[in-house]
Amino acid sequence: GIRPQNAASSATNIVFNEVRVELVPAGTPPTISAQPQDQSVFVGQNATFTVAATGTAPLGYQWFYNNDTLVTDATNASLTITNAQVSDTGGYSVVVSNAYGAPVTSANANLTVTVPTAPSILTDPQSLTVLPGQTAVFTVTAGGSAPLGYQWYFNTNTLITNATSDTLTVTNVQLTNQGTYSVVVSNFVSTAASANAAHVSAPRARST
Repeated sequence: GIRPQNAASSATNIVFNEVRVELVPAGTPPTISAQPQDQSVFVGQNATFTVAATGTAPLGYQWFYNNDTLVTDATNASLTITNAQVSDTGGYSVVVSNAYGAPVTSANANLTVTVPTAPSILTDPQSLTVLPGQTAVFTVTAGGSAPLGYQWYFNTNTLITNATSDTLTVTNVQLTNQGTYSVVVSNFVSTAASANAAHVSAPRARST
C-alpha cells in the first residue's frame, strides 16, 4: 500500500527511485503423466519400462517389483530388465518423489516372460502340375513362437527374391520354372526346412 506521510496531506506526485518485484514460485509435487506399459518377451530378451513424470526438479525415482520389493539401482525414469528369465515375470511400478509434496506411485506394468518354441513344419507344401501360363501356389503351415519368418527356395538352394510369407505364388509359369520348391521357417530360437514340393509344367495339348 502507498499513502502520504501523514493523513492530513494528500500527495499529487509520488516518485519511485527504484522498484524491484520478485516472484518466488512455490514448488509443485510430482505427478505421473504417462504410466509404464506391459511387456511380453522371450527368455533371454530385454524388457524396458518407462514412466513420464512432471513436478519441480529434481525428481527422484525408485522402481519396485510386485509392489514391495525394491529393485536395486533402479533410480531412473526407465527400468531395463536384461536377459529376462521366467522368474522375472510379475508387476513393476515406480515411486516418483521430490521435495515439494507426497511421493506418487505409478500403476503396475506386468512383465510376461515365456520360453520360446522352435519353429516346426506342420504341413509341407504340396507338389503341383500346371500348364504353361497358369499360376502355381505353394503353401506351408508352421508352428512355433511368433514372429515366424519365411524364405522360399528353388531347387533347394536358390533363394527366391521377396518370397517371405507362408504362401509362394508363381505366376505365368514356364518350363524354366520346373523344379522343386521349399521354404525355411525361422524365429528367435532356430530354423526348420520344409520338404521339397515338385513343380511340373505340363505341355499344352496340340489342337487338331
